[in-house]
Amino acid sequence: MSITKHIPFVFLLGCFASLKSQQPVSKQPATLGVDFIMNDYGRNALADKAKYGRLDKMIPGIAVHYTQGLSNRYSWNLMLSGSFSDSMVKADLPAGKKLMIEGALQLYRKFPDHPSRLEPFVSGGIGGVNYQNYYSVFVPVGTGLQWNVHNGIYALFNAQYRFATTPRFANQLFYSIGIAGAVGHQNKKKIKSAAPGPQRPAFIAENPEPQPVDSDHDGIVDIHDDCPDVPGFGPMRGCPDKDRDGIRDKDDQCPDVYGIAELNGCPAADPPGKEADMEEKEPLIASTAKEDNRLGMEDSLANKLSYLARHILFETNSSKLKSASFTALDEAAAILRKTPHSSIQIEGHTDNQGSAFWNQTLSVKRANEVKAYLVAKGIDKNKLNAAGYGFSRPIDNNNTEAGRSRNRRVELKIQ
Repeated sequence: MSITKHIPFVFLLGCFASLKSQQPVSKQPATLGVDFIMNDYGRNALADKAKYGRLDKMIPGIAVHYTQGLSNRYSWNLMLSGSFSDSMVKADLPAGKKLMIEGALQLYRKFPDHPSRLEPFVSGGIGGVNYQNYYSVFVPVGTGLQWNVHNGIYALFNAQYRFATTPRFANQLFYSIGIAGAVGHQNKKKIKSAAPGPQRPAFIAENPEPQPVDSDHDGIVDIHDDCPDVPGFGPMRGCPDKDRDGIRDKDDQCPDVYGIAELNGCPAADPPGKEADMEEKEPLIASTAKEDNRLGMEDSLANKLSYLARHILFETNSSKLKSASFTALDEAAAILRKTPHSSIQIEGHTDNQGSAFWNQTLSVKRANEVKAYLVAKGIDKNKLNAAGYGFSRPIDNNNTEAGRSRNRRVELKIQ
């Protein structure tokens, strides 16, 4: 047997080995289609070397086919075709055009590995033919192109070489062009849209992972939240700090009055001749020298904005701001109104959970949401520039939940 006889079997062996090893992701729905075909046996099937390619010598016909996806890469195809031929056999049969019926079962390997508008493929399989009550088996090997015209509608172009396995029948070239449509139930899982945030990709919805629990809805999951039943802040490890003195309420002996760590959250003694103002509550960023000393930094615009940005929180997988963010944003707007000459860069960042495209889109939307809030508070939109960077600029390790929590952030920077 010549080496060409082995080619189809080597091809099929490689396809099935690859199919067994790949992970099931998404697959094409079942389709039913009709094709116009052309059989090319060469100018003379009785010659030792047939010459192919003459359109006037080709034999037209009609075919129907059924295709079922096996995975994101592979599909199987069953095609049944009919044509009136007088040149597919080599000898011993009466002359004249007779009905020839062919059937082929094939495996398609598509490229690329993800859904695309145009999907080239290679194919191989086994088929049978009936002509004037004579039967034979052939091995088709070919290539083609699938064009995804619209949802569930496909145009297909295919070219094959069909190896005959008996001496009575001749090898042939086979061409087809057809149209197919999805049939039956299409396994599409829809994700409920949540305005205005983006949605997780469908492939994540098909294989959902357990979502971390956040009982108090403060953006900090319970396993990293020291106060899981009370909304708090990230810097406080999920605990509240009502007086904004940097000491968690549960560790603060004076939780309603601004104090210092040395006195367990209670205020220092007032200077002689002055009464303590026990009713005044200080904002996130105080403009007094006492606050500057506590933070250990200059009372600068950049430091204030950086501190406030750490209190900007969003709903999970969404660009919707949490209500806990409004205090920080209102204070940022008040500062920017006093410095109208300053231009601010608003940067959105995410962790690495999900695709790069999805996270890039989410980071841009979150940055724009902060910009829209500040504009609504009277800040000139021309002084605000919003940009998203997805997970391309992490500040911590994305392999831990704590690191991913730090990487999900918005930064406010002076340009």
